[in-house]
Amino acid sequence: ARRPRPVLDSLVALFLFGVMLVALRERSGRLALPIGVHAGSVIVVRLLREYTVVDQGSSLAWLVGTYDGVMGWLGALWLCGLVVVLLRSRQVPGTVAAPMT
Repeated sequence: ARRPRPVLDSLVALFLFGVMLVALRERSGRLALPIGVHAGSVIVVRLLREYTVVDQGSSLAWLVGTYDGVMGWLGALWLCGLVVVLLRSRQVPGTVAAPMT
């Protein structure tokens, strides 16, 4: 059986992260929110890579990303849920909706 490329899990997760950032921008009307979320996520990924070890022998190791050791299929599933919630939610109170052009 052919296995997908080793970075496909991370590619899907990072694509969904980008979609989530766009949804945050669209919902809040502000650019600072997705910039802050992106900066925070970079810090979290760096800390996780520094202070965790992936047990490749574990039966659940396939859930962890092969590209950076963090963003894999489990992250993609979590981000997919966040994107669905964001897209179904209303505009964040006290913010200005982004203009649709």
